[in-house]
Amino acid sequence: MRLERFDDYSLSSVDKVLIPWLGEKMNFWYELESGRQDFTKNQKKSLNHFLSIASSSYKKKFNNKLLSFIEMNISNGNLNNKFDSQNLVNWKESEFFVPILNRSSNRFVFLLLELNVMKKESNFNLEIEVIFKNENILLIEEMKGLWMLDEWTDFYLK
Repeated sequence: MRLERFDDYSLSSVDKVLIPWLGEKMNFWYELESGRQDFTKNQKKSLNHFLSIASSSYKKKFNNKLLSFIEMNISNGNLNNKFDSQNLVNWKESEFFVPILNRSSNRFVFLLLELNVMKKESNFNLEIEVIFKNENILLIEEMKGLWMLDEWTDFYLK
């Protein structure tokens, strides 16, 4: 994978990267740790393990969790109830990345997805972040930029 400096804080892939278990290609980037010019060994390990998920049933498990998240938000009145369960994600507008990990021994990867579901009283689709910890889905939530918040370093990386 060829990477280029995107800005002072990240390296991004020149070409989209295939996530084998999803069967989808997405833009990818590393968030650079303070003062570094390149990704860390732990960041590289996080990416390699994430891309190596071998279970053929993992995509189905992933889609079921997305569907449950959408249905919960519909029942809470946050989303319109019209959506195609076979076409949940707008893959063209989605990307993934490895965040700053500091000295955490855990492997984290974020999927940033645009869902094909309209927010209620809005002209926009719902954007979410799916956080994987050690190749397991840890959290699905509406996009808030968790990796940029104090909560990320104060709670998740401890």
